[in-house]
Amino acid sequence: MERSQTPSGENSGHRRRLRSALRQLRADARMTQERVAAEMDWSLSKVIRIETGAVTVSVNDVRGLLRLYGVDSGERGSELVELARLARLKPWWYAYREHFAAGFQSYLDLEAGASALKLHQVGCVPGLLQTERYARAVNRATAPEPVPDDRLDLEIDVRMRRQRGVFGQDRPPAIVALLDEGCLWRTCGDRAALRGQLGYLEQIATRPNVTLHVVPFSAPVSAAVFGTFTLLEFRFPNGGSGRGNGSGNGSANRDGSGNGSANHDDSGNGNGKHDGYPGIPDGNGGGGADRESESEGPALYVEGFSSVQSMRSQHPVIAAYARLFDRVRSAALGERESLALIGRVARQL
Repeated sequence: MERSQTPSGENSGHRRRLRSALRQLRADARMTQERVAAEMDWSLSKVIRIETGAVTVSVNDVRGLLRLYGVDSGERGSELVELARLARLKPWWYAYREHFAAGFQSYLDLEAGASALKLHQVGCVPGLLQTERYARAVNRATAPEPVPDDRLDLEIDVRMRRQRGVFGQDRPPAIVALLDEGCLWRTCGDRAALRGQLGYLEQIATRPNVTLHVVPFSAPVSAAVFGTFTLLEFRFPNGGSGRGNGSGNGSANRDGSGNGSANHDDSGNGNGKHDGYPGIPDGNGGGGADRESESEGPALYVEGFSSVQSMRSQHPVIAAYARLFDRVRSAALGERESLALIGRVARQL
């Protein structure tokens, strides 16, 4: 039996991937929604609700659809059945729902299902890429008033869990972060923490899904002028879940920070970084995934000092932010130059 979508904590990141896979399988089987409804003895509205993600779908219903679409019980079928099971579970952040704004919780949900994250970061290193010591220094330095130890512990715990969730996936999202050079110099009161943080950036940049670019002080476009924001993209392999368990990445630092995805060599041209992680081209379109991949509209998350804002799909503001990201990206240092600058700054601390 399907359940209506509610904000009660069901894992809509998994549900989003499942609905994309089921839509693609139906298309591959050359079936209309009407035919599926007739074959399954369902109402047409049930098929539509399943494919739009308005409801969660039972494991038994998924098995029935797989049989109808001619998908065997091998690896592909097992992945989708498991995805259906996971979609009905509460995400890890549900336990923290009383401690953070609804906007941030919505962001975590989007982040869990994203295939690509593009972060435009100013002021400090993105939360998703922070060490625990640096995160504590940042949160203390940026709080408008002293932070109680228990609250600080909670914030850092959430951030570290987000990191484990994102990087622990079987296929983590592609991530690109545009960092204003000021992020590399701002100690937040703990020089040793910053030194360790820069070393960690050099280490994490070796991951196949992570690309870092520094926007130098000399760049004609200043990242700091535009503030911090995160663009999320959603592309799913043809008929498969394609992803593991989701977690988060946001855009400011009281509750976590975000980042983006794509790639771009020292010449400034977008391209793939490693096999299996195609680059995400400039512009507000999709990524460089297979032509048979299915995509959903992008999302935007912007967090200010006292408010958060998130948008979905083809909202014109999202396209404007995507163009802005590309503009700043074109002025940023390439990967090797960025890592060289990070290393030089670390040695001066």
